[in-house]
Amino acid sequence: GATVWVESGQACASSCAVAFLGGQERLVAEKGQIMFHAPYFSGKDEYGQRDIDCNVGEESLNELKDYYISMTDKETGERLFERTMWYCSADNGWVVTGGAAAELYGHERC
Repeated sequence: GATVWVESGQACASSCAVAFLGGQERLVAEKGQIMFHAPYFSGKDEYGQRDIDCNVGEESLNELKDYYISMTDKETGERLFERTMWYCSADNGWVVTGGAAAELYGHERC
């Protein structure tokens, strides 16, 4: 039942973007951004550098896709899932800005 809001000049990324979909009323300011990327495990490689592993398992991916669909609609959820899977990164993802973000998720721009 929550209203979620991304203010102008702010970004809602990663797990924030997934949580954003759970809002009953979702608002995105004209210069607000939402960024989605593929789920991943994070650790360190043998050199101590961040190591991203997007092999999270088919069951987890199916649950994420089902969530996207249940929070939007079948067409939007499937499109969002497919675009999300293009990005196996903690720093990059599919970014949707302002009114386009609001329209994508079936809500009005603010």
